[in-house]
This record gives sequence, structure tokens and C-alpha cells, in this order.
Amino acid sequence: MAASVNKVIILGRVGNDPEIKSTKNGNMVANLSVATDRYGKNANGEKDDKTDWHRCVFWNRQAEIVQQYVKKGSLIYLEGRIETRDWTDSEGNKRYITEIIADRLQLLPSSKDPNPPMISGSEEPIDIRSGTPFETPKFKPEPKAPVKPVKDPDEILASLGEDDDSVPF
Repeated sequence: MAASVNKVIILGRVGNDPEIKSTKNGNMVANLSVATDRYGKNANGEKDDKTDWHRCVFWNRQAEIVQQYVKKGSLIYLEGRIETRDWTDSEGNKRYITEIIADRLQLLPSSKDPNPPMISGSEEPIDIRSGTPFETPKFKPEPKAPVKPVKDPDEILASLGEDDDSVPF
């Protein structure tokens, strides 16, 4: 059994066209920001909506798919994990960045794009690690227990006795 879980699910709108690069080793990486909204009220009861921006990273085959199908304004659903990395800048300061390393993606229809492109021609959410549709879990309903006949309420009350303290409610 896992001692911890690092799982992120984001449903939001892409804030910029993906930035595509290659590393020195030839690995492809796509970076983009996804906006999610929070709706609420402030202490005075006035509407106080906020937008959170999430830096998302896609590697190799996933980066190719993002480059091909994702653009600014796209409504996307993604799954991944949070990673924080650090480095020392040119002035000797320690810097940190927290990113979502995505491994699943689905392009969603929206008013801006009612017919998003389907990855690999599928109409299912795509696991971008493998390029195959997500496997939708199949849940089997539990078998129904046999229904026991209900006793007559007068019989139940009679079995409790005359003492009001014995009534459980």
C-alpha cells in the first residue's frame, strides 16, 4: 500500500500557446499555463472571484501531442503530479518552481471551440503516456440482498413493552 499520493487533476483553460523546446539530450518538452477559477465572496459578502494559474509540463510524446492539438484558449482536462525543482541563478540566489508534470490529457468542447480535435481519432479521453484511450472503470452493482418482510408496527411496539425508556428513539 502506498504511503503517500501525489495526484493532480486540473480542468481549465490554456492561457498561452504551448512553449515547445528540446533538451540537450534531444527530449521534447512542452510548457503551458492553465487557468482555473475560484468563485466566492469576501468578508463583506461581495463577489470575489479569483483565477489560479498552473504551470504544466509535458514530456516527449506528450509534448508532441500538445504541440499538435493544444492552443491558447483550449479547454483541457489533465492529470499529473506536482514537482518542485530548484536551481541557483546567475547571481547565486536559490530559486524554486512548482509545476504539474502531466501524464493524461483530454481536449474538451467549449463555446470557443465546440469541436476540439480528437487525439488519434478517438472520442475517449486519451492517456498521453501511451496515446490510447483511458480505460473507464467498469463497476458491477452489488447483488441485491433478499428483502425481509417488515413486521407490523403494532407488533414491534408490543415487543418493546410498556416502558417508554425502552423505546430507542
